[in-house]
Amino acid sequence: MIYDSYDVEVLADRNDIEMEILNELNRGYKRFDRHLNMSDKTRHLIMDLISDVRFSGGFDLTNYLYGLFDGYYYYDLLPLGKKTLKPTLYKRLEKVVHIIENYPTLIG
Repeated sequence: MIYDSYDVEVLADRNDIEMEILNELNRGYKRFDRHLNMSDKTRHLIMDLISDVRFSGGFDLTNYLYGLFDGYYYYDLLPLGKKTLKPTLYKRLEKVVHIIENYPTLIG
């Protein structure tokens, strides 16, 4: 198959994006634009979770929740929450993670 210069550019961009996604998975977190995507309601949900989780969830879970304010979603957040939280708190965590997972990933 013969490609013109536009096709080569599109393929190169696609390969760059695929590599960035693989790098993201290897890093263990997703970056997103918190200022662009996160609503006041979501910020309040996270703050309420931090307040309720602070002593029962441990340092890592609390740190991962604070990371959401910096635009970092750590993939270990839900598994760690499942291990350490009561079911009612875990459901609230799932709700927040579902919102965050729908944010576009920052590439680059």
